[in-house]
Amino acid sequence: MEWFSIYLLTGLDLAPIVDSALQYGEVSYVCDFGAKYAVKYKEDYHREATWKEVEDAYEGYKKFFYTYRSDHPAAITDCYDEYLETLDKQAKDTQKEKHTTVALRQQNQAFVEAFKISYKDPLNIVELFQDYINKKHAYWFANQTDHIPYGTLFQSSGYGKTRLVEQIAMRIPTLYVCLRLKESTRYPPATPYAPEIFDRLGQIPDGEEWRFMYILWHAIKNLHEHSLNESAENLWKLQLDYEWYKKFWTEVLASSQDWEKVDRKDANLNRNKFPFSDNPDNKVKILLCIDEARSLISSVQDDGCSKF
Repeated sequence: MEWFSIYLLTGLDLAPIVDSALQYGEVSYVCDFGAKYAVKYKEDYHREATWKEVEDAYEGYKKFFYTYRSDHPAAITDCYDEYLETLDKQAKDTQKEKHTTVALRQQNQAFVEAFKISYKDPLNIVELFQDYINKKHAYWFANQTDHIPYGTLFQSSGYGKTRLVEQIAMRIPTLYVCLRLKESTRYPPATPYAPEIFDRLGQIPDGEEWRFMYILWHAIKNLHEHSLNESAENLWKLQLDYEWYKKFWTEVLASSQDWEKVDRKDANLNRNKFPFSDNPDNKVKILLCIDEARSLISSVQDDGCSKF
């Protein structure tokens, strides 16, 4: 009677809940639940519960009741205390997730802000690094090998590898690819579609590695088209805009979708077809930067080779 008096004072129509309880022979449990829940709700929220709130709570309790009784056949309890413990744990887990989300968002923002700090270069590292990659390019060009010249920046996190590349990218058009995990909060963010693109390496047979170059060629061509209207600095900033870069790589994937079927003579990979082929001073005209590249050597394919 206490349960009905509590809810009659609120003007709630609990007939649907009682009807449901009658069907399953659990009136004593639902009455007990209603009384306890009404008191607890008012203590927690300092107001009366609405009919919808009571109905939703009862449906949750009913599911818990049957599961608990199924798992504990000898139990004679109404499971209310156990139900509250479960709700409390769920609330704490939800709160913990919220705190974690906020912390990760703050961490990400801290990385973004760190990139805005003025770059200090008392040792003239940027100039030295640019000179290094130009010399590497010149050596490759003089020897005319089929292998693309590359270098490695190897150091622990937080030492400024990406900041150095950023400074170079403001001088030389740079195609930036970040292979960090999508869920990572580090900055810059993961490049859209990057894992899918590099996974194609494992599908390329020996002797047909040029097919991957075909995909990169379309990316370079796209970047070159943008470079006609944008400075190197603006190109770098655009690539840090996730939505812009997602659109960029969507276009690249669409234009290179025949990479598995195209014949080499139709691929237009000759040096004179290269977008940056006009190079009278023989210096680097475009730079491909693969950030978090350790993922390329972390796994080995069936032929014993890594993606790198």
